[in-house]
Amino acid sequence: MAKVTPKTEDQVRDGMFPNLLKEEIIKLPSDANGAPDYVYMEKYMRVVESGAYNVIRCLTAVQ
Repeated sequence: MAKVTPKTEDQVRDGMFPNLLKEEIIKLPSDANGAPDYVYMEKYMRVVESGAYNVIRCLTAVQ
């Protein structure tokens, strides 16, 4: 897993709890080099989006 942490105060100042966000660790899938695997994340989100669109399509067909 790759770890992404905020680098500057500006990146966390817009949150409701900026002090908590400073300590937040976001775990991301990583590639063989340990870098965030953006290709995998893109594919995963396309699957999630597709599922959401299918649910919306089914719900609008019911009306």
